[in-house]
Amino acid sequence: MIKRLKNPLYPFIGPIVEDPKKGIWYLPDEDTACKGLAYFDGQTNKLFNPPHAVLEKPSSLAVDGQGNVWIGTWFNGLYKLERKTRK
Repeated sequence: MIKRLKNPLYPFIGPIVEDPKKGIWYLPDEDTACKGLAYFDGQTNKLFNPPHAVLEKPSSLAVDGQGNVWIGTWFNGLYKLERKTRK
């Protein structure tokens, strides 16, 4: 269990979801410029970006049964980050 997010990549955090294996995924609040999907494994933060776009106004976050991460945005639809490829 993570008790405190150390050195988050965003000053204001919005949606947070637990990864089924380890860590958490999180996004900034919708008014903060988004550089990508953030992952915290309990020690370090990593940033994942969609290959073809910037996440504008992210609004929701979920992890499915296969461990894929889904990101909903207000204006640019839905994105999927696949667990195996991290793309």
